[in-house]
Amino acid sequence: MKRHELGIRLKLLRKNRTQKEFASKYGIPQGTLSKYERGKLEPSVDFLAEVSRREGVSINWILTGEMDEKARKWMLREPAAEYQASPISTRKILSNVVEILESGNEVIIEALKANIRVYLEALRASKDDKNKGRTSKQP
Repeated sequence: MKRHELGIRLKLLRKNRTQKEFASKYGIPQGTLSKYERGKLEPSVDFLAEVSRREGVSINWILTGEMDEKARKWMLREPAAEYQASPISTRKILSNVVEILESGNEVIIEALKANIRVYLEALRASKDDKNKGRTSKQP
C-alpha cells in the first residue's frame, strides 16, 4: 500500500469537508488526518474500515484505488452542483491535474481519469436537467 496514494483517496472521500470536520467525525486528531493525507502516517485498519463503512466505498478502493461498483456509485451519487467551480478553483484544479499527469503514477492517473469521467457525466446530467426545464415551460 502506497501511503501517499491512500492519502489522496482519503482526501477525495473528505470532499468539501475540512480536515477538522472529517477527523472529528472519525474521532481522530486533525493532525493525524493531515499525516494520513500527506502519506506521512499509515492509518489503522479499524479507521479504514470505519471510513469504508460510513462513506459507502470498499476498503479495497481506499487501499488500492481499484475502481469497483461501490466506488463508482459513490462518485456518481455526488450532486452535479458540487462540481460547479469558480475560476480560481478551476485554475487550482487544472494545476493539480497537470501535476498528477507529470508524476507519471499510473494508479493516480487512472483515478483522475475516472473522476474526470464522473465530472463530465454530472455536467451533462445537469445540462440535460436545465434543458428539460426550459422545454417543458414552453407552450
